Amino acid sequence: MSSNAIATGRPGRVFHARLPCHFPTPDPSPTFVGRDDILSTLDDELLPRAGNERARGPQTFALCGIGGIGKSEIALQFMRRRRGSFDATFFISAENPDTFDKAFSDMALKLELLTRKKAQDRQASIRTTVREWLSKPCRKSADTTAGYAKWLLVLDNVGSGSLRVLRECIPLGGPGSILLTSRDPGAKHYLFPDAPRGLDLGPLAEEAAAGLLQRRSTGQTGNPDAALPLVRRLDCLPAAIVHAADFIKAKGGTSEKYLKRYEIEISLPWSEAEGVCARTLGRRWKLESLPGLLSVLALLDCDIRESLLRLNNTSGQPVIADPESACNNLAGQSLIRRSGDGEKKTLSIHQVVQDAARQMMGPSEFRRAFETSLALLDAGAADVAAPHVVSLFRHFPTLEKKQTELQPLSLKTFMKLVVRAAMYEPQHPFSCVLSTNPFRMGEQYADILMSLSSAYHCIGNGFKGMFYAKLHFDQRKSDSDVLSLEMAYAEFLLALLLNGEFGKAEQMASDARKILMATEEFKKGEFWPQWVDFHLSWAAIGEGRAKEARRLMEGLLKWRQEKYGEKDVKSVKSMKTAYAYQILGVVEEKADMIDKAIKNWEISLNIYKRTEGEHSFRTNQVRVKLGEYYGQRGRHGEAVKLFETALEYFGKGGYYKAERARTLFKKSQFLERDMEDKTGAKKARREAEEVWYAARIEYCYNGAQFLDKMGNKVAAEKFWTEAKELEDTFRQRGARKKVDNLKLRDFDNIVMIMSR
Repeated sequence: MSSNAIATGRPGRVFHARLPCHFPTPDPSPTFVGRDDILSTLDDELLPRAGNERARGPQTFALCGIGGIGKSEIALQFMRRRRGSFDATFFISAENPDTFDKAFSDMALKLELLTRKKAQDRQASIRTTVREWLSKPCRKSADTTAGYAKWLLVLDNVGSGSLRVLRECIPLGGPGSILLTSRDPGAKHYLFPDAPRGLDLGPLAEEAAAGLLQRRSTGQTGNPDAALPLVRRLDCLPAAIVHAADFIKAKGGTSEKYLKRYEIEISLPWSEAEGVCARTLGRRWKLESLPGLLSVLALLDCDIRESLLRLNNTSGQPVIADPESACNNLAGQSLIRRSGDGEKKTLSIHQVVQDAARQMMGPSEFRRAFETSLALLDAGAADVAAPHVVSLFRHFPTLEKKQTELQPLSLKTFMKLVVRAAMYEPQHPFSCVLSTNPFRMGEQYADILMSLSSAYHCIGNGFKGMFYAKLHFDQRKSDSDVLSLEMAYAEFLLALLLNGEFGKAEQMASDARKILMATEEFKKGEFWPQWVDFHLSWAAIGEGRAKEARRLMEGLLKWRQEKYGEKDVKSVKSMKTAYAYQILGVVEEKADMIDKAIKNWEISLNIYKRTEGEHSFRTNQVRVKLGEYYGQRGRHGEAVKLFETALEYFGKGGYYKAERARTLFKKSQFLERDMEDKTGAKKARREAEEVWYAARIEYCYNGAQFLDKMGNKVAAEKFWTEAKELEDTFRQRGARKKVDNLKLRDFDNIVMIMSR
C-alpha cells in the first residue's frame, strides 16, 4: 500500500500527510489588546508537551462566553502567536453542523490525504479519514524517526446543535490540541464530560478596554481616562467597544458624544436607533427569538435573586411561567451568569444585553414586561425588591417614549413600590415621576411626594425633605380616607422631628390625634393613629418626657393585641409592632432600666428582620443600640457582629452618613471601654470624625443652596460660612493626623432622634 493510501477504517490502516499545513483563517484584529492571562492559560493547556505523542487523548480547552466577548479573537491570536509550535493548524466555524463535512473535506485535500476525485467519490468516509489521521498524525516523509505531527484544531462558536457531529469527527485518542469557543458554558463538558477543561470569559479589564477604544477610533493610545466612562457603560464588552470605536472614527466624534447619543438612543424604538451598538448586538444575540423572561430581566437590576423569579402573584399563580427552563436557556447562551446556591442563588446580566433587549421591545411588549416586573416586586421582600424598583424607575420615562402607559392598577402598584424603595434606596430621589400629570395620578402623586420627602431625609437633606413633606401634607390633608389623612400628618411630623422641631411636632401630633380619634373607623375599633402616636412619642422623648411615650406605646400595643391577637408578631404587617418595641426600648433606656430596654429591642429586631429585612435602617438602628449594651454586658462577640452589620448598611451609597458616623463613634467607645482595644478604638474614632465632617459639611451646603433658592439670603449665608469653616478645619485636621475628640452630643446633633 502506498504511503498516502486512503484509510478505510480497518485496523492497521495509517495515512500520511503533507506538512506543514496551516488552514486559512480570518485575519486577527490589528487592534487586539489585553487578554495576556488568557493567552498564557492557553499556552499551559494546549501547547505540545514532551512525551505526549502517544497521549490517551488530545489536549482540549473551551473558551465560553456571550457573543462579542472576544472568544474567536483570542483563538485567532493564539493560532497566530503559536503557529510555529504546531505542524498543522485548522480553524473551523462550527456553529452549523453542515459546515463540518465541507471543512473536513478541505482538510483532507490540504493534507493530501485524498485527491479531489477520491474525495468526491468517498464523501461519506471523509470524516473517518481525517479523524483517523488526527488520531495517528503521520508525516509524509522518508524520515521514520520524525514522530507524530503536532496539530491544533480550533472549533469556533460550537453550539449544542453541533454536538453529535462534533463527537463523530473528533478523535477521542491520540495527540493534538483542540480549542473550542462557545456561548454555552456547558461546552467545557462537550468532548470529555469526566474531565472538563475551560473557562468562562469575562469582559476586558477597564484599562485594556479603554486602550481598544482609543486604538481603533484614533490609532493612538493616549490618556485612557477620557474613554473610561464609555467603556464602563458598555460593560467593557469588546464587540460593543469595537462598534463604538468604528462609529466614532466614521463620524469624527468623541467618546463623550457617543455616550450621550447611546443613552438617548437606547430608549428609542428599534427602528429609530441606528447609531449605537445595542441594535447591532441585539441581532448578533438573536434576542428576538428569546423567552419573555429576558424582557423582564432587561428592566430589573443587573444582579437578581433567582428566588424572586419563582414568586406567585396575589392570586397564587406564578408570575413567571417555568423560570428554571427560561434561565437555563439564557444561561446556555451566556446571556446571564449564575452563581451561589439555594436561596442565595443569583443571576447576573450585562447592561448592554439589557439595553439591546429593551430596545427590541415594542410598546405593548415593554408595558407587559414592566407590569410583570411590578407583580414580581410587589410579591417580594421590600429590601430585595428595592434595587429593582430603582431600575424600573429609571425606565419609567421610556413608557412615554414608546407611546404606551401603565394600567391604573399597575401605576398604583408602581407608586407603592417607589414609596417602599425610598426607605432602602434613598440616594435615588424619585422626582422624575412628578412629570406625570398630578391630576391624573391623584393618590399616586401624593405617594411620590411622600417618597421624595423620605428619600431626602435619608440622604441627610432635611431642607428638601421638609419641602416635599409640606407639599404632601397639602395634597392629602383634606382627604376623607382615614389612612391617607394619617399619612399626611405622619410624614409632616417626621419632617419636623428630623429637623429638631420637637415642640411643633408635639403640638401638631396632638391636634392630629384628636382629629383621627373622632373618625368612625376609630370609634369602631378598626383604626388606631399608630404613626401619629409614634411621632408624638419621639417628640415627647425629644422634649425629655419619655414616660408619655410609654403610655402611648403601651396603648398602641394593647390595641394591636386585641385586634390581631397572637398572630400580630408573626404577621408581615407587624413592622409597627416592632417600631413600638423599639420606642419602648428607648423609654426604658431613659429610665435606666437597661435589661428591659434590651428585651424590647431584641423583640423589635427579630420582627424587623422578618418584615423589613436585614437592610432596613430601622433594623440597624436597633442593632446599634443592642451592640452598645451587649458590649457593656460582656457579650463582646455579639456586639462586634451587630456593629459591623449596621456599618455595612449605613456605609452604602451616600446616604445615612450621619448614622454611620455615630455608629463608628459608638463602636470606638465599645472597643476602648469594653475590649480595651485602644488601637482599634482610635481607628474607629478617626473614621467617625471624618464621616462627621463630611455629613455636617454636606448638610450646611444643602441648607445654603435650599435657603438661597427660597430667597432667604441671610440664613443661607450662615450655612455657607459654617460649611467653609468646617472645610478649613477638616483640611487642618488631615494635616496633623489627629482626632478632634468630638463628643457624643456632636454626633447626636447630626442624626435623627430615632438613632440616638
